Amino acid sequence: MSKNKKEQPKGIFQRVNEAIVSLNKIAILIIFILYAGILTLILSLTTLSPKEIYSYPYVPNYEHLTYNDDVGTLLKIVYQYDFDINNKLDKSIGINTILNTFPGRETKNRKFMPKALLTNGKMHYFSQYDNYENVNHHLNFPNGTDPKSIFIAMEYIDKEGQKKYYTLREDLFTLSKDDLNKYQETYDNTNIIITIQSEQGENNIKVDLNINVKDISTDQQKLFYHVDVQTWVVTKDQKIYPFIGFYNFTNIQRNTMSDNGKYIPVKLNAEYFYVKVKYYNSLDKFVNNINHSQEILYKIPISQTLKQ
Repeated sequence: MSKNKKEQPKGIFQRVNEAIVSLNKIAILIIFILYAGILTLILSLTTLSPKEIYSYPYVPNYEHLTYNDDVGTLLKIVYQYDFDINNKLDKSIGINTILNTFPGRETKNRKFMPKALLTNGKMHYFSQYDNYENVNHHLNFPNGTDPKSIFIAMEYIDKEGQKKYYTLREDLFTLSKDDLNKYQETYDNTNIIITIQSEQGENNIKVDLNINVKDISTDQQKLFYHVDVQTWVVTKDQKIYPFIGFYNFTNIQRNTMSDNGKYIPVKLNAEYFYVKVKYYNSLDKFVNNINHSQEILYKIPISQTLKQ
């Protein structure tokens, strides 16, 4: 009497092979196409260039006009120009972040990180500063890049020991040839005084820039103001070069912005300084003849700024 052999369980590879054989040719072709497509997608994602990766940067949703009871961060941006041995014009861009605090509102454990949206659409991130106690940091932009907007996020401990956060955004002013005729050689705002003095050298013109803002606060009410300033150098053939800019200037900065001893190459053939000032205060109405938003578009021949 013969005994039936016990049927052995099928292995996984045998079951997969039987499933494949059972498929018709069209189904096999569809599976192959799907597999090839997925593989191609994976390879393309892993070989993207940095340019493609940063084509769609994250731009922080920070507000421009911010008034803070404790701290103020003045952004000073400076463009410097020079000609190399091949007579090619070189440009360097630096930004200073200058911290000030209100008297009696001292802060500690400050941390901040500046970043910039560049004109090429990319974001540039500077280092994060922890235990930030210094009042002045100088940062350089990579060669060949131009900033469009500056962003800063700050964390600090206030006088009462509370942790606070502070953000700001500044969109840098621009000047085009179509805008040149909007600027005048006089302005009638007595609350903002623009002073430019220059000194002619053999190879460079040394420039001192000062902006003084009148504090419009009264005994009854303390008003906060916010001032943004950008200057340009314009040549005889109307070439435009950004020069010195001040952004997020507030009452905390003691009413005066200045940058002295910056240079313009004589070979640049500069003819005019152009200055744009945008002024805001903390009220949406006239106070002491100051409107919520004022703009000054001013130009002055460089020859008129030369020290005698």
